[in-house]
Amino acid sequence: KSVNSSNISSIGYEGSTLHIRFNSGGLYAYFNVPFVIYNILERIAGKISKPDLELPDNSYSKETTHDILKIKNYIDNHFSKSIIVSDMAQKANLSYGYFSHSFRDIVGVSFSDYLINIRIEKAKEYLITTHQSISQISNDVGYTDEKYFSRVLKKMTGYTPSGYRNKCF
Repeated sequence: KSVNSSNISSIGYEGSTLHIRFNSGGLYAYFNVPFVIYNILERIAGKISKPDLELPDNSYSKETTHDILKIKNYIDNHFSKSIIVSDMAQKANLSYGYFSHSFRDIVGVSFSDYLINIRIEKAKEYLITTHQSISQISNDVGYTDEKYFSRVLKKMTGYTPSGYRNKCF
């Protein structure tokens, strides 16, 4: 039987384990996944509830973890703006080096990889759900240079923006 969002009654994340409860038969599934995967699933399913913003088993203070997760949330909601790692480190009142290391440890990927993933996932969504130009989509997801956006998308998906759009239709 295929699994889609109508089969899923709840999805939650605790530590490094993703918990999925299916509607039929009270079935449960548990998967160990990186935090970034959880965030992508959260955006897709829109059903994931976070029991707590804290990630257990990290060696960072609650304040540092909270600050990093606030920055992650900022990226999630402001990916279309110019986001620079040094500015985010300053926002979190952390040194550039400490911010970079703690972001990678807490979120599961580097700051730049996380930002690129969020932008490209949103671009893929726009490419298949809108008729906006490639230039407009590039700007809407935070890339001022359309050619650079096209290179990044091709590196991530194997397709140019127009190729990705055509592949999905």
